[in-house]
Amino acid sequence: KSTQCPLMQIKQAQTIDSIEQQPNITEPLRKRRQWALRRKRRKESPNNINQVKIGSEEGILWSLTKMCSSTDMEKKYALFTLSVVTHHTINASKLAQVDQSLSNLIQLLQHDNDNDNKCFVCVILGNLALENKGWKKMIIDENVVSVLIHLCKETNLDLVENASAALGNIFVSYTGDVSEVITGDKVAVLMDIISSKQTIHPLDCNQMSKIQANAAYCLASLVTCNASI
Repeated sequence: KSTQCPLMQIKQAQTIDSIEQQPNITEPLRKRRQWALRRKRRKESPNNINQVKIGSEEGILWSLTKMCSSTDMEKKYALFTLSVVTHHTINASKLAQVDQSLSNLIQLLQHDNDNDNKCFVCVILGNLALENKGWKKMIIDENVVSVLIHLCKETNLDLVENASAALGNIFVSYTGDVSEVITGDKVAVLMDIISSKQTIHPLDCNQMSKIQANAAYCLASLVTCNASI
């Protein structure tokens, strides 16, 4: 049985409650590290067999594309799934046969308010364009490059990283004329990224290096294009 004064017990309880309600400043750091590890594992160990199996299911890519216009959570999971399955070139080719697949992605890239969704769209576009000349041309013809360049000016480094990576994949091995697509002001954005030393968070230092590598990769790819920049 406690011999403490009831008033003292109340004060101690209030102190414990106030301590428990204090924000955990390490929580955002832990989440960022876990996200980085999950992403790293996904990049290093894609399950190609499962990707092909999912893409071979009749109507699955069409359904996922339709879900991208659905409610917030359905949209996010659909975009995440597409960002994984389009990693395989077979599925990338199949998605070209889905009506309005590109236009839906462009709409999300331009008007969605969720940066995570925009990141997923950037990954999808980068996957589609990497080894598919048809997708490269469609993406360039629809002026998606301007949208991606605009995203490279954002302060959200996750968004900048994925947008810059998509640009690199679009222009690598592309031999068409992009003189009207990549103008001096767009090249200046990429040059600014390469020369930038800005980081928003201490954990972003390594990420900024990746962004700068993406921008350099894009400029290097443009050298092989039939264009004057």
